[in-house]
This record gives sequence, C-alpha cells and structure tokens, in this order.
Amino acid sequence: AQKQEVFVLVNESFVHQFKLGDAREAVGKPLVLGDSLMVSIRGVVKDFPFKPANYKMEPLLLRYNPGRIGYLILELNGKDVAASMQSLAKAWENLDDQKPFSAEFYEDTIRSNFSNLMDLTRIVALFAILGLVITAMGLLGMAIYSVETKAKEVSIRKLLGASAGELVVYLSKGYVYLIGFALLIAIPAGFLLGSQLLQLFVDRISWGIGIFLPGVVIISAITLSTIGTQTWRAAFRNPVNSLRNDS
Repeated sequence: AQKQEVFVLVNESFVHQFKLGDAREAVGKPLVLGDSLMVSIRGVVKDFPFKPANYKMEPLLLRYNPGRIGYLILELNGKDVAASMQSLAKAWENLDDQKPFSAEFYEDTIRSNFSNLMDLTRIVALFAILGLVITAMGLLGMAIYSVETKAKEVSIRKLLGASAGELVVYLSKGYVYLIGFALLIAIPAGFLLGSQLLQLFVDRISWGIGIFLPGVVIISAITLSTIGTQTWRAAFRNPVNSLRNDS
C-alpha cells in the first residue's frame, strides 16, 4: 500500500505554515511522511473548513493510501438521491458483504458541528420571546392601572377641551420614556454580549449598533400598541360617566 502512496494534496495554510512559497512553487516539492516515506505535493487546494467554526484554519494534508481508506466522499447528481443511495448500497455489497453499508450526507456532518450552537440559539430565542410576552403583559397591566387611576383627571382635561390625541400623548409619554431608557441599557449590553460571543469564532461577521434596529422597531411597535389600546380607549371614554362613577 505504501508503494502506491506517492503524492499528497495540501491546503493553502499548509503551504504558508511550512514556507513552501506560493501554490505553484509548492507543487512538486518532496515531503517525508513518518520516518522514510517520500511523497510529493501534487496539488494545493483552497482552505476549507474541516473543523467546527470555533477552530481556526489549520494546515491540512490529504494522503492517498488505498490500504488505509476508511470512507469515500462522493458527489451525487441530485436528481434521484434515493436511487443513487440504493445503487451505492448494491455496489458496496459486491465489494464487501461482511460490513453493512453506511452513508451520511456531508451537510449533516457539518450541521452536527454546529448543533450545540443551534441549540443555544433556540434556547436564547425562546427566552427572548417569553420575556417579550411577559413584558407586554406587564405593560398592559400597568397601562390599565394607570388609566383607571387617572380616569378623573383625563375626564377633566377632556371637558376643558383637550383632544383625544393630546390625551393619548399625555397617558403614553411616561411609557415612551421608560422604553427609551430600557433601550439605552439593552442595546449597549446586547452589543457587548454579542461581541464577546463572536470572539469564539474565527470567521465572524462585522456588525454594529444598526443590527439592533429591526428588533427595536418590533419591540417598540408591540409595546406602544399594547399601551395604545388602553390609552386610546380612555381618551374616547365619556368623561361624564367617569366623573359620575367617581362621585
């Protein structure tokens, strides 16, 4: 088997790590594997991720050794995957009927490297949604309580000529300040936390505060609509009924 192993493929990181020049210069250069096995570099492949995302790119050497082949990597045409898998299984039985045919898709292998990260993402998303729902319910309760306690004041303001829009602004501005204050704390905290998380990855996106804009818009819309339903109803309530009930 070793007599047939006369060449290897290396990636770009291998060439740079061992100072073999550029890719063209590296092709044909000899390497010694183990104690005495002499091989030559037949080609240089581009760097590709072969480890989880939190590992930096490392030198890679691909050997051709038929005596040590443990698996094959095949590209299917994608037209009929099931039929292709059946053909592979039959071909494998003709080669070795003692070991069962086993195959998996490369996408599944790559996906398994990110399974922990995906699970963490789902958990964070779940808690974020639960937190948003609880916050909306809390704000709704606060808005109902605030509207009821200010019912007499709102009625007097309306009798004195205040418009519905002015009353809505009056009842809602405290919550707007509260939302703004919360965002001033949440956005920098989220940015710092996200930056620390990205440090775990070698290849990472570049991002800024602007990435939080869609979330800010959604949260603000949900919060203001939750509060607005109560303040708007209070603004159009008959002031006479509120004053009569208070008396």
